[in-house]
Amino acid sequence: MSITQLPARPTSPRPTLESIPKSLRERERWLTWRFERHRGRWTKVPDRSVVAGKLLSATTALSLLEHDKGQDGIGIVLGDGLAGIDLDKCFDPIFEEITAGLARDLHTELNELTYVERSPSGTGFHALFFESTDQQWRGTNDRNAGVELYNWGRFFTFTGQSNGKDVADCSPTFDRLRVQFALERHVQTETDWTPDVEGLLSVGDLTDRERELHALLRLDDEDRWEVENWPGNSERDLAFALAALRQLPDATNEEVDHVRRASIVYERSANQAKSERADYLARTYARARAELAPPGEFEVEEVDDDARVKRRHLEFQSIGESLAGLGPIDWLVDDYIERQGIGMLWGDSSAYKSFLAVDLGLSIATGTQWHGHPVQPGAVLYVAGEGARGIARRAAAWAIQNDLDLADAPFHVSRGAGNVRDPQFCAAVVDYVAETLAEPLRLVIVDSLHRNFGGGDENQSQDISMLFDVLERGLARRLDCVVMLVHHSRKDGDEFRGSSSLHNGLDWEFQMQREGDASRLIAQKMKDAEEPREIVFKPKKILINMEHDIDSLVLQPMSSDELKELRVEKVIAGRRPGLDAQIREVIAELLEHPIPPIKSAPPDSDVEMPYVSLREFNQQLSLKRTEQEQEPVSAQNLRRALAGFAELGEVIRNKGDARGQGGGFWVCV
Repeated sequence: MSITQLPARPTSPRPTLESIPKSLRERERWLTWRFERHRGRWTKVPDRSVVAGKLLSATTALSLLEHDKGQDGIGIVLGDGLAGIDLDKCFDPIFEEITAGLARDLHTELNELTYVERSPSGTGFHALFFESTDQQWRGTNDRNAGVELYNWGRFFTFTGQSNGKDVADCSPTFDRLRVQFALERHVQTETDWTPDVEGLLSVGDLTDRERELHALLRLDDEDRWEVENWPGNSERDLAFALAALRQLPDATNEEVDHVRRASIVYERSANQAKSERADYLARTYARARAELAPPGEFEVEEVDDDARVKRRHLEFQSIGESLAGLGPIDWLVDDYIERQGIGMLWGDSSAYKSFLAVDLGLSIATGTQWHGHPVQPGAVLYVAGEGARGIARRAAAWAIQNDLDLADAPFHVSRGAGNVRDPQFCAAVVDYVAETLAEPLRLVIVDSLHRNFGGGDENQSQDISMLFDVLERGLARRLDCVVMLVHHSRKDGDEFRGSSSLHNGLDWEFQMQREGDASRLIAQKMKDAEEPREIVFKPKKILINMEHDIDSLVLQPMSSDELKELRVEKVIAGRRPGLDAQIREVIAELLEHPIPPIKSAPPDSDVEMPYVSLREFNQQLSLKRTEQEQEPVSAQNLRRALAGFAELGEVIRNKGDARGQGGGFWVCV
């Protein structure tokens, strides 16, 4: 974009001293800022004197804004007990209403408690309040919803277009939202570290060690490091740092940064101004090192009424104690899911995985048999990393199908994703269970694993090991519950994405395999029990609200007749008409042979039918194809063809003895 094509410089409403809350007027937390043009966009930049550490009072900031044409607005800096929530792009100025449900609920709640003002864009809101935590927190619960919550390290542009309230202490609200949004605790960074180079480097500029790291990370792979693969630069830069430190744990920040600048990760950055900042880079690399550190301990014992961490590196028990605990399998869902452990449900994006997860969760939350299999009732937590809005529709359809009221059902859905490799995720769940649930927790559904993996790499066994370590000790064992991961398949659909360590660590594993309109639930692993039978589900459309044309799907198991019909359709779709016709001709000729086949009864039948040996059939088919100048049929194709005839009920196969010798088929005439 040329300079003449640049968009007009943004403008912001200018507040007055009277519009600023009393509790903030004399607070030395104010700054002035201006817009600067950079790479075709306008960027908000604090005044340089403020960057150096000089914050102002509201009176001084307003005076500078009034007399200095170089200033475009003022902002309040969060921290020192002042927190803020930013509800962005949620207000429709034409209809004068908040369109997003999450933002509407938060605005209603905070508007009654504390200072709330319209944001500069006119399409969002800021809320300011005091809180009393002694740690620094930040986070975005959902990029689509546009909700950000901070108590440090940010400033909010101040407009003064408010509800007129003063800033109030909302510590309980902040504590609840911090857990609800799974905020990230601030990681202390190397404050004295700054990049030693600027701009793009070439691979030739790197040391031998850095070039080796560059090659290991496949930084020339455009598909692997494409901009669209991550929600934003921060996520991609963190993913890069994690990948680099996994390959070279002792790498310095300089080495990591040099390799980054010699790659498309830097070259294609959507915001290079941000990725040049020393504080941003130091924080990113520090976060990566913190994530790769061993997880903390979870078990807590009470000593003199003070909770302290009890470290347990390795424990043993005698075989006698183990034998004393033996008993029948304790099932959460009879024959399918044991009462404790970690399992996985996977399949492609159209295999109805999430529908089945909701179906299982609601059956347990309401104590309803799951398609004929008894369940242990209890509470269910659904960690929705994607499609959270659709879960309510699916639950409403499930309730209609089962004629149940879910108003009081202990089925709880998160408002955003978490990081299942982070002990803080488990701590947040444990706190929520203790503070909120009256029923015992039975199931935690993580949907999907990718969206709740916190920037980790599914292909790295170290990340998978950390996942099991955290979830096993932090949730499954501690809360005596089941954790079910919902995961995606690879593009070919035959395997799940990621390291094989994921399969190895699971207690059970099910695959949802789409076939036409139906989907098969196939057991791929049962660690301590016999694999249950396969279930084939078909979707059923449920109308939820006729007036607004709202509907969703529920899953129903297919009957034996429906399954037979499905198999027949599959066979017919895969037939080879020419070969089928030849097979029928040969069978008819064998039945009319001067010495007809001997009749006998197939297993589990009293009806005698002509029996044709496979050897005689093969000889006659080969003669026919030779006469017609056609190639012989391979043994594999012939087996497939006869299996199709068996599915259609035209023959009954006999595969011969245990060594595969002999064999033939009865002809159903």
